[in-house]
Amino acid sequence: EIYYNEVQKLMFELSIWRADPTLKQRAIDANDRVMTKYGWDADSVVEERKQRNYPEFWRPLPLSEPYRVVLSELRDKLYETKDALQHNLAGKYSDAEIISDSKDLLEPLIMCYESLCNTGDKCIAKQHLLDLIRQINCFGMSLIRLDVRQESGRHADVMDCITQYLGLGSYKEWPEEKKIEWLVRELQGKRPLIPFDLPMSAEVKEVLDTMATICQLKHECHDSLGAYVISMSTAASDVLAVLLLMLENGTRDTPP
Repeated sequence: EIYYNEVQKLMFELSIWRADPTLKQRAIDANDRVMTKYGWDADSVVEERKQRNYPEFWRPLPLSEPYRVVLSELRDKLYETKDALQHNLAGKYSDAEIISDSKDLLEPLIMCYESLCNTGDKCIAKQHLLDLIRQINCFGMSLIRLDVRQESGRHADVMDCITQYLGLGSYKEWPEEKKIEWLVRELQGKRPLIPFDLPMSAEVKEVLDTMATICQLKHECHDSLGAYVISMSTAASDVLAVLLLMLENGTRDTPP
């Protein structure tokens, strides 16, 4: 919401027509993407933007205002990102194209900054626009990173639930060497480990649901995640268990 409002302010400020060739081309491409999305129907663009309660700049902007054209596309993406996150919080999936990385947010802003500097408007570039770029560099997309903490014994409970269901015995009764051997083998494997019909306690379900949420956030807004803290960790298996649970709950990439 903060970045959305800041971009809206920049649209009011940057009515300048002077721009370098790179930004002019970016404005042409941005305009083409927006108009193609709405079937080159300007009225459809206006209707959609009014429904979003934009305070101004409903109509497709002329290419003689390249900064506003570029920022208008960024405003749309920020709105769609905010809307998608609200849907996810309500348990609804959104297939909208969202900004999940601060680099995607910074790229058009830096392009505007460089264009202003290249065309003799450095004094304008170093005001509100530069402040916003610095803010994003410092705080990322989410403004603050979320640390997650869980006690190592809760992860062991999940592993024990899985191994007993699979007929492998009690994970918690295994020696450390056997735990590491099994965890490494599962990490290197390609088949799913957790059965879809795994009977589980509320505590085990809570851990698995937390892992699934972490993996979802990693894909949709990975800047929002900080450290995963394993309390009461005393052995290598405590760390490997967390790694395996993260990989099994939605991603085969390196977890946060």
